[in-house]
Amino acid sequence: MVIGADILSFLKENDSFVITTHISPDGDGIGSALALSRGLKTLEKKAIIVDHSPTPSNLKFLLEDDSEIIQPAGLPRGFNPEDHFALVVDMGAFDRLGSVLPIIQRCKGMLVIDHHIVDIPEGVHSLIDPGACATGEVIYKLLKRMDLRITRQIADPLYAAIETDTGGFRFAGTSSATHLLASELLAAGTDPARVYSEIYEKQSALRLRLTGEVLSTLWVSPQGKVATIELTQSLLKKLNARIEDGDDLVNHLMTIDGVKAGFYFKELGTEKTKVSCRSRNGLNLGEFLSEWGGGGHAYAAGLLIEQNISSSKRIIVDKAVHILENKT
Repeated sequence: MVIGADILSFLKENDSFVITTHISPDGDGIGSALALSRGLKTLEKKAIIVDHSPTPSNLKFLLEDDSEIIQPAGLPRGFNPEDHFALVVDMGAFDRLGSVLPIIQRCKGMLVIDHHIVDIPEGVHSLIDPGACATGEVIYKLLKRMDLRITRQIADPLYAAIETDTGGFRFAGTSSATHLLASELLAAGTDPARVYSEIYEKQSALRLRLTGEVLSTLWVSPQGKVATIELTQSLLKKLNARIEDGDDLVNHLMTIDGVKAGFYFKELGTEKTKVSCRSRNGLNLGEFLSEWGGGGHAYAAGLLIEQNISSSKRIIVDKAVHILENKT
């Protein structure tokens, strides 16, 4: 990945930034935003992180204080986007920014940093590396290119970003370079046992109950190559839970012997569904989801579709089953 002079100039010559990531942020989105913000602040830049969704409870340990990441309603009185430049990390697609999208569209300029392939409008800067294991890796290389020292305060969120997006260094995008990067973050002071424990070993009882309910919706195709689970608004109401409480459950589907593609459908509204997808050996999800405006990597991708959850399942799953089980 080549980091051009235009990217460095954009960051060094401007002084005030709004940073954001996708709705229902994961460890890569949160970690990348925090590391970038803290890095810019060492250069005496102003940086504010504004996300559509609240920070998941298992990632709050990364925050130095509760105000480090805010939602649009928490923006200070008199805040004017036109006084700032936008930095968008790990979004995948612009429609995944939710209520923050109209804010960043009014900023003086924009830079998108990602490891997903993103359609970039004219006039928007971009730093995209599809070969990176996580957006956190792209942020790390950018900060190093800017000659910034990777302190523990920067290393912790970067390690969390890489740990979560590689599935604990298990997914296909994990390479020797990934482990070398992790070792540099450990040398900077990150405690891997603490990061793992905070992310994976401090679930609430509500989260565990919701996980059980979601997994009870498991459906497996006739030949066992496609599996789905779903999270509905009625279930959230039943447990008095938030949509964020059901994040990151799609990986359970890939533990089923024989499953080649797993789809997790989350009902956001009567005509809006978020789909998280995983695959192995047979279905390129980035290409597969492009028909409906989704995207990502070959083995991990996502989609926000303007359909109810039943229609979304029928459209997407029927085609996946045809490709994996019925194609001759």
